[in-house]
Amino acid sequence: MTDGAALRTRRRLWACDARERWLAAVWPFVRGQLPDPSARLLEGGCGPAGGFVPMLHAGGYDATGVGPEAPPVPWYVQAEVERSGMPEPAAAIVACAYLHYDADLGQVPPQNHVMSR
Repeated sequence: MTDGAALRTRRRLWACDARERWLAAVWPFVRGQLPDPSARLLEGGCGPAGGFVPMLHAGGYDATGVGPEAPPVPWYVQAEVERSGMPEPAAAIVACAYLHYDADLGQVPPQNHVMSR
């Protein structure tokens, strides 16, 4: 990468807000833990910005973001994960910044119980 290209990349990165920088930094780790594309995934605690859901869809996943502050648009459910009523099981749940809140994991529907890596 040339010095000019590196500078443009750094400027683009720092033009993002802190949330976008965090998502971009953590995405390679999250992606490395996921099942094959086309799997049904759930992101718990996606937040008002939508979390990883857009990246998951771009990667070929059937992803749904769930959280009380989830965006009021398709691909999202505005509810707590344990009260979301998701009817179908998920192959994996992405919960990078969610489980430390007051989620009652005993209330998560059994079809969405997955082991974390």
